[in-house]
Amino acid sequence: MSSLDAPRTVLIIDDHTECLRVTVDLLDILGYHALVASDAEQAEALFAGHQEIDLVILDLFLGTTPGAAVAQRLESRRAGLRVLFMSGYDKEACTTPDLLGPRRHFIEKPFSLGALEAALTALLAGQAI
Repeated sequence: MSSLDAPRTVLIIDDHTECLRVTVDLLDILGYHALVASDAEQAEALFAGHQEIDLVILDLFLGTTPGAAVAQRLESRRAGLRVLFMSGYDKEACTTPDLLGPRRHFIEKPFSLGALEAALTALLAGQAI
């Protein structure tokens, strides 16, 4: 499955403006439309207003709000939601076995276009990465 077969609208949540910009640019190249939020409250408002979102990319550390808590709230509102966590810390340092699964993956920042595409493709296919 290519990224172009994937959902077109992605919600990105990151409190770092530069990371948001780069991620939006990469998603644009891959054919996705990005909705952008810089905090949990903004993300939840966008999510409520856009039923077409079924993929969320978010930082594991959103200031004082854990990204996992935000993901859990969004998942409780939409069955089948897929989540790609990202962080500047490596996977082993910031994830636990119960955090990841078929609908939840992780990518380390900074990431390349190819790494993002591979992560999204695996996530959308329900494959482990």
